[in-house]
Amino acid sequence: MFFILSTGLLSILSVFLIITLRNSASFFYTPSTLNINDVKNKNITIGGLVTNMSINSHRKCQKNCHIITISDKKTKVDVIFDGIIPSLLKINQGVIFKCLVDTEGDIIANKIMIKHDETYLTREEYLKIKEENL
Repeated sequence: MFFILSTGLLSILSVFLIITLRNSASFFYTPSTLNINDVKNKNITIGGLVTNMSINSHRKCQKNCHIITISDKKTKVDVIFDGIIPSLLKINQGVIFKCLVDTEGDIIANKIMIKHDETYLTREEYLKIKEENL
């Protein structure tokens, strides 16, 4: 009897966990793999190369509205970002956005991640190089 009850409880918890993870998951897309109709009202991660940046007024922004166009050399998409653009973000720069695709199909970023260097160093390595160059 205990085995049957514990198996049933475990099954219910497993279903609940799967539903929760599926609703909170964020999938990575490139501009050419993104189908807006499939991801409306969902969180996504999208990446590509910056092809254009403009500061425009947009009904979905409050202050610093940036429209950033990214491409994977096949397709281009516009990403709306309401905030301060990092100084490292430039044309032809690789970028990844954490976004929400709203019900109208607009991609609204809330986080920007930029690849800033080909060489990543630990703090110790950085301090050693800095010390040797002084």
